[in-house]
Amino acid sequence: MSRLYNLRRIRTNISYSFAEIARLHKVSPTTVWKWTKQGLETIDDHVPKLVHGSVLKAFLAGRKKPRQPLLVGQIYCVACRLPREPAGQVAAFQPRALTNGDLIGRCPDCGRLMHRRVRTDQLAAVLGALHLVALEHVKGQ
Repeated sequence: MSRLYNLRRIRTNISYSFAEIARLHKVSPTTVWKWTKQGLETIDDHVPKLVHGSVLKAFLAGRKKPRQPLLVGQIYCVACRLPREPAGQVAAFQPRALTNGDLIGRCPDCGRLMHRRVRTDQLAAVLGALHLVALEHVKGQ
């Protein structure tokens, strides 16, 4: 599972031990050791192993997944971790407030419900070729 790490906490001009990196990002030292197997470079082979702050920052920044913008007619499936068009091209709109609500559909691959927050005035543009149906129809599939 990918986590987001606060890169602003890393000072680029100092070196960190594995224990310091673990405390800084609230992970175990084993996780930091695994990062070295995934490409995090240490300063040398001496114990305790040290990692330069700029190298650590670049490594963690490179691990971030780029955001996937949703296209017209797509809803993001959290289980599949991919944007998908809902099964049967049907979705339901559940208002949350006067200005926004959730577009709800069922994932065609895993069958779970998918949600997309949509502003009410942009609903028609986001729907595309999707057909709006009652929420019970989407939940009951």
